[in-house]
Amino acid sequence: MILIRKTAFILLSFCLVILLVALGCHERALVTAPAAARAPGQTSAAPQPMVAAPLHTELSDKVYILGPDDELSVVISGNGGYRESVDVKITAQGTVILPMLNEVTASGLTVTEFSKKVERLLSVDYLVSPKVYVTLKARKSHKVTLVGEIASAGTYYLQAERELLKDVIIRAGGPVNGFNKTVFLIRPPASGRSEKGLRPHRWTCNLLDLMNDTSGKLNVPVEAGDIIYVLSGEHAREFSGSEEGNVLVFGQVKNPGIITYSKGLTVLRAILKAGNFTEGAAKSRVQVKRKRNGKVITLKVNINLIIEGGDQSADLLLQPGDVVYVPRSIF
Repeated sequence: MILIRKTAFILLSFCLVILLVALGCHERALVTAPAAARAPGQTSAAPQPMVAAPLHTELSDKVYILGPDDELSVVISGNGGYRESVDVKITAQGTVILPMLNEVTASGLTVTEFSKKVERLLSVDYLVSPKVYVTLKARKSHKVTLVGEIASAGTYYLQAERELLKDVIIRAGGPVNGFNKTVFLIRPPASGRSEKGLRPHRWTCNLLDLMNDTSGKLNVPVEAGDIIYVLSGEHAREFSGSEEGNVLVFGQVKNPGIITYSKGLTVLRAILKAGNFTEGAAKSRVQVKRKRNGKVITLKVNINLIIEGGDQSADLLLQPGDVVYVPRSIF
């Protein structure tokens, strides 16, 4: 009986050893197996695990610049036990409505600067030594747009002082159907630049190379307003020449980006293809930047004449390579 038990114990131990070895081999296979095959001629290794890096210094309220769509909680206190709180959303014009003061501009200021501004305004005619406490409830003005073969394409809000291209793509769920794709980062020109500078900047890289980049040459910081395309195959090849062959629409439109050019494309039609105007769009001051004889000229279009006045002649015909900019209304 004792001999049988010893034999059974030895057999059981032997089976456990074999099982552990098999599991170890399987685990190594899972770790080393490439996530996606690279096209012929491509030599980069498989991408590193899709884990976003920690945010490079979370965007604190002290440095965050307020803008339209940001949501604030404002608490006002003053003499005589006065206290009032209100939740507000910054309008497309960059303002909020506050007790006693009515409309106050918040865009372009930090939370601290805005609270000091409100205290100063209240102290003039309304309260003695007022105290204003402002909390940033939701950051929605610093946006980037992801388009193409992404698990969750759409608009994302920047949450750090410095967010990198790779991390934003991962935050959107990463690519669908493998990593053999091309990344196009389109950076629309700042509206305050000179006319010579009003052309979009553009970066292009292979997604697999981006995922493996540790030098920072490819994994560049993104900025508010950036449009990121992730495309493969024929779509990527077509897009490679799209800046000159198509039309870029940006500014106060719902889906900024590249619009495929076709004969008869007008400014209004291009804006509609870009998702239509946002709430704060200055429809009467749309600009079209066009290259002519080596220079960039500005053509102005009043969309209100088309929509409200029915003047179809005001709807400018676009040309390949045009850049349509819809500014923000100041009212």
